[in-house]
Amino acid sequence: MRQNTPHRTKHKNVKKTNKFKLVN
Repeated sequence: MRQNTPHRTKHKNVKKTNKFKLVN
């Protein structure tokens, strides 16, 4: 789930990905 869609969730869910990245 970490490297699922890094290029897709770049400008769509920036905050969401940020949170997940911090957790991961």
